Order: sequence, then C-alpha cells, then structure tokens
Amino acid sequence: MESAAPPGSKIDALAPQAQMRRAMSKDSIRGYLRYKVLLLPALLLVMATGLVGRSAFPPQRLVPLDKSRFRLVKRLSQSDIEEVCSQWYDVDGVDALRTQEQFDSATDWIRKDLARLDENSHVSFRRRIGCLYALLNDTDVCSDQESLACNEANDRVDDLAIQYFEAYVPMAMQHKELVYYHHLSKTGGTAVCHTMWLNGCRAPGNEWYPNLRDPKKPVSPEGQVAGDGANCWSKAFGDKFVWFARSNARESLGARQNFTCQDRLDFAKKIGFNFMANEGALPEGLDERPCHKGILSVQTLREPVRRTISHLAHMINDGYSVKDRAGRACRKTKARRGERDGLNDFNLTCYAQLQHVSASNYMTRMIIGGDAHRRKPEDISYDDEKLARKIVSMFDVLILPGVTTTSGDDSASDLMWSVGVGLPHKFSDSQRNVRSYRPPSDEDLTFLRRTNRHDIGLYNFGLQLYTLDSLVYKRASEACKGTIPVEVDAVPIVKTACELLATPADGRWRHHKSWMADRRKRNEGFACGCGWAGASSHSKNIPQGVPDINQMPNYQKCPRPGLLSPMNEFGHQL
Repeated sequence: MESAAPPGSKIDALAPQAQMRRAMSKDSIRGYLRYKVLLLPALLLVMATGLVGRSAFPPQRLVPLDKSRFRLVKRLSQSDIEEVCSQWYDVDGVDALRTQEQFDSATDWIRKDLARLDENSHVSFRRRIGCLYALLNDTDVCSDQESLACNEANDRVDDLAIQYFEAYVPMAMQHKELVYYHHLSKTGGTAVCHTMWLNGCRAPGNEWYPNLRDPKKPVSPEGQVAGDGANCWSKAFGDKFVWFARSNARESLGARQNFTCQDRLDFAKKIGFNFMANEGALPEGLDERPCHKGILSVQTLREPVRRTISHLAHMINDGYSVKDRAGRACRKTKARRGERDGLNDFNLTCYAQLQHVSASNYMTRMIIGGDAHRRKPEDISYDDEKLARKIVSMFDVLILPGVTTTSGDDSASDLMWSVGVGLPHKFSDSQRNVRSYRPPSDEDLTFLRRTNRHDIGLYNFGLQLYTLDSLVYKRASEACKGTIPVEVDAVPIVKTACELLATPADGRWRHHKSWMADRRKRNEGFACGCGWAGASSHSKNIPQGVPDINQMPNYQKCPRPGLLSPMNEFGHQL
C-alpha cells in the first residue's frame, strides 16, 4: 500500500483553480462571494509556485552557465541543498562548511583523495565539488563576497573541478569500453540514439543494416545480432520498452536470465558494440546497478507530467487500446476513417487510468525494475521513490534534456555530452520527436500530478544533482581554453580530451544515414571509442560481419584528435 508522503511534499498548484471555478456561479450572488473568498488564497498559492505569467508547463531553468564564477546555485533552495549535499558531508547542509577551518578541511580531503578516483567513486567526488560551489556563499568564508578570502575560496573550488576533470577523463578513456544508456521512454531517448550514431558509435538498430531486408545479400550471425533491435536497443537482452503490465521482452527469452553488467559488456565486445540502450526496466542486480566496471552509464530524466502527456499522445497516435471497449469508453470525438487519433480525441484522465503503467510513476517503475511494471498505481510507494533516487544518484552521467539555462539554450545538456561522455556532437545536434496538441485541462493536470507524485519527487531530486554537475562540467570545459599537459602511458589524453571538446559540430541535425554515407565516401571506418569509452585503445578489431554490412574497414587506429577525423583505407590517420 501507499506509504505516507514525505514531509514537505508539494501541494498541487492547480487544485485551487479547479475549486474556484466549481464554486463560482455567474447567476448567484452567493456563488460570486464564494469565488471572491477563494480567489485571494488561490492567487497567492499560484504566485508562490511560480505559475503566474507562465504557461501550464513552465520551462525548468538553471543559473546561467556563462558566468566565470559559480558562487551560488540560485536554482537550489536551502532545503534542496541540505537534502542533496548532506549525504556527502557529516553535518547537514551548510553547517558542514561554516568556518574557514571546515572549508579548508573539506577541500583538502577532496584534493588528497582525487588521486584515488576510480570507476565507482568519481560521481561522489563530482557532487562534493558541486556542493562546495552551491554552499560557499552561505559560509563564514564568503560573508563578504568581495573579500580576498572569498575569492581564494572560489579559486580553490575551481582548481578542484579542473583536477576532477584531469582525473576523470583518463579513467574513462582507459577503463570504460561501453556506453550503456537507460532510456526511459519519452525522455529524449531517440535523440540520444541519433546523437550516438552521429558521433560514429556502434549500436544495435536495424536502421543501420539495410542488407537485413535484402534476401540476396547474406548476413553474418554477428550482423544479424547487430541489426536485431531498434532505437539502439538489442533483442538479445530484451531491452525493448515496457509499457504494459503484461509486457516484458526479457521473459520471452526463456532460460536466459543472466543480465549482469559483465554479461552485457562481454556481449558488446563480442559483437563490436560500444553503445547500447535499454528502453525497459533495469535488469541488473541492485548491488551493481547502475553498471560501472568497464561501462559508462548514462540516464536521462524528464519533467514527469510533460513526459506522461507525451507518452500518452504517442500511444494514442500509434493506436494502443483506442479501438477496444475500454479505449472507446475514453473517446471524446468520433473516429475519422483513414486518420490517426490524437491526444485531444480522448479524455486524458480516462486514458491514463487505462494505461496506468506508462502514466503512473513510470520512471520510478523502470529504474527500480523487478515486478514494478505489474503493480497498481497505489502500490508504488515512497520507499520505491527513495530506491530510485539512490540508483539515479550513482549514474556516471545524468542528463535532463528539457532543462535549459536562463539564456534559453541547451548548453547545460551539451556540457553533459561533451564533458561527461566525450562527444563532439551533442544532444542539441539531433532530431527531436515533436507532436502538437492542445494543452490538457486543469483537472487532467491535477490528476497526472497526483498519480505521478513519486516521479515528481525523483525528478526534483535529479534536477538538483544535474545542477551541481553542470557547475563542475562548466569549469572543466572552460579549463580547456588552455591546454592541460597531462600524459598517461605516453598518450596526451587530457590534451586530446580538450581538443575533442573544442571540435565544432558540422552544422545542425542531419539524419545518421547521411553521416554514414559521408563516412563511406571518406572510406572512414568505425571509431575505436564512443566518446571517452574505449578512446584510449590503440587498435580495435571489429567482428567481420558488422563492417561488411556497412561497407567499412573493420579496424581503426586510436587514439584520434577528433572522433570524426578521416582515415584512409588502411585505417591510418589522414
């Protein structure tokens, strides 16, 4: 059963508006008076939640990322800071860094232990540094923000961010061989898949493998496996989306129940993948979720109400349960022959109840896995939300594609791709799936907020982590304006990393098939790495069947100054 909501849970902002309309009667003085009484508190509550003067879906915004200093994360309230940062400091919130001595102790500890950064610990280091940025202005050290002590403290945090980058990039390039992306449906996953193709990553998906449809052209077993999925997920691991209580592609695999991180990594190396997406629930054991050893794990989140509306619109457009008895009961308009239905043809609350897996705390369900997709809406609890928060906080790279900076661009998301994953072509270069429809009613929005309250809590928590990460990544990106001379095994890895961050995108979005054709014309083979993952390898052989399908060489020379720099027919740098 549903456990009690945590203290401080947000109250629905739109509920008072609905109450106000129901209370008002235009033909009754009594109704008018009731309306006036309810108007003032309703407006105050709406103003408090920041909805006045905005659309029904106000954009999420961060502090501008073009500032030279990040002394305060205005996006975070004091309670937000304490909630997120208390897990990395012994004393809750700002009290852990109140005095100069406490601040010096915290920075010295991070600097000392950065030398021991590894595949598991680097996320914790990044968040500790982000918390220093967020908390610094509320400490005694920066009681006077123009003082020399405050400026020196900011310089020390900047230095830690650069040292983190210097340690993180070689670790990722040397030890990560596969980018593993958990695709929560309708959080930008198709654009992520296109982004990886755009960067030359090798991923499952039959769009890359047209020969699979030509019976005259034989396809190797490796090629059949490589092209057996869609949207960068593979049937071999049952990574298809889970939208219904009865659906679970992994159960159809029968005796195959070994879905460990190592099993996935071994499979990817055998076939020649360096990127895999999973649009279903996470199947790995809780003790290793998300994957770290040899794997760069990536997660995207989206504002839950928007995500749910987009998901339901997709399902209606594709005809899921719109013609059976239950679906017809939700219809508002008459079906049109030869035309697809749209979101506005159905009662949204009715259809959401019908599709409760996709419409009720879907992100929480997919992250905690297990039997969560079979549970009724009331059986998803706050304990499930806490477990999902814990898992999300440990992903190598966390991205919220819909969150923009105050300048209105996607530079925050692009930082996650360029610095976190190591890709010259970022998310904003890729296509987005867009559907248009009239905004839902206030009653529908109220219902969706109530039935997705745990996803809302998870998303708000992820937003704080994302904000902290963006501060560290921004400083690391700025540091690459000058070259950082760090060499590992005689390979100037961080210098290469900085050159990669500076690689301009060749225009805006183009379909990955066009990029594939261009690469064939240049006789360019597969990139050894997929961003940082696998990028330090000096040679990489690909199973013969995979490059044969794409008419490309089966190996590359690595590392390379840029992921898309051309190679000759022998795999040598031009």
